[in-house]
Amino acid sequence: MKNNKAFTLIELLVVVLIIGILAAVAVPQYQKAVEKSKAVQAMTLLKTLGEAGQVYKMANGNYPETLADFDIEIPSWTGTDKVYTAYPEVHSTQDWNILFNQTSDKQIRMERLTGKYRGAGFQYQWEGLPGHSEEEIPLDTVFCIEYAAGFQLAAGSYCEKIFKGTKTSYNGSSRVYKLP
Repeated sequence: MKNNKAFTLIELLVVVLIIGILAAVAVPQYQKAVEKSKAVQAMTLLKTLGEAGQVYKMANGNYPETLADFDIEIPSWTGTDKVYTAYPEVHSTQDWNILFNQTSDKQIRMERLTGKYRGAGFQYQWEGLPGHSEEEIPLDTVFCIEYAAGFQLAAGSYCEKIFKGTKTSYNGSSRVYKLP
């Protein structure tokens, strides 16, 4: 009798199947982790801009009217691509944009321009969110947002699943989530 130490075809197929199952579980988790790390960088910049707006208000009596009024330079944000067209002032990179319209919204937003989560992002609210009390939605807070109108973004796929946000409002075009 011959002593054969090679793997059989069935054993190799089982190993390939196990690797495939592990990859199917690991790759989406890896993609979520990558997205979350990029988004945390964007949130940090947004929070910095929001706080700079507060400093500006303390010094001048009102919020900044343009992004140039902020005491923060954003050299790599030179594009003008935007997801949502209602904002007159936009600065963008390849993946994100900053939207600012102080006169009507009293907020600043950052949104994803590309990829699976296009139309999702964050907003920093200087004044109250319409229809909500300050206890429910504190001022000077970063919220997660998902645009619903015209996007393929499933409800909660960004703010709930990645950031564990709690839905606070929906105005027909965007969903707003309070972050933990």
